[in-house]
Amino acid sequence: MYKLPFSQLKTAAKYNLTGNYWPSFGMCLIVMAVSYVLSSVISFFVAFMLPASSLTSYIISGNLPNQGLTDYMAIASWSINVLLTVVSSILVLTPFYIGLYKYFINQQTGRQNINDIVHVFKTNYKNVVYIVFMQNLFILLWSFVFIIPGIIKSYQYCMIDYILAENPGIERKRAFELSKAMTKGNKFRIFLFSLSFIG
Repeated sequence: MYKLPFSQLKTAAKYNLTGNYWPSFGMCLIVMAVSYVLSSVISFFVAFMLPASSLTSYIISGNLPNQGLTDYMAIASWSINVLLTVVSSILVLTPFYIGLYKYFINQQTGRQNINDIVHVFKTNYKNVVYIVFMQNLFILLWSFVFIIPGIIKSYQYCMIDYILAENPGIERKRAFELSKAMTKGNKFRIFLFSLSFIG
């Protein structure tokens, strides 16, 4: 399939959406809404709960924090924001995305169902979260070696989410092996395909 011209792949995708455009659009909106709500909750918690309590204590005492302490609080807030974003993404958002992928995969055979979007939460949730965590951890560790290996690994493991969409109970090692096999010799082509949507 990867050897097909990009135009043919896109034509097949458009054909698959025939008669299913608005339901598919609605499913995407659900995931976008979940993402927005999570982001808003995290931003509110970090911006108004954590720093506010510390700054309020300084204001009441009549002593404003010095520049160094202010910078420290900003870094702490940013770090907590990043941590909460990553955790919520793995625990909540990614399962929704995998459910969305399952919906589109089933759409090819007309078996799609709105319940597909929450399928992961009902079946093998812990296994999916574990595999996604390991996927992101491996990419992060490879990125520490150098940025290029991290990018390569991100493409090597890019099929894992789709594999989990079809088989959420798969073992971690097997999911990684399948993704490596599917992307072998195709990483650069996948990169070009993603670029083809620009413009």
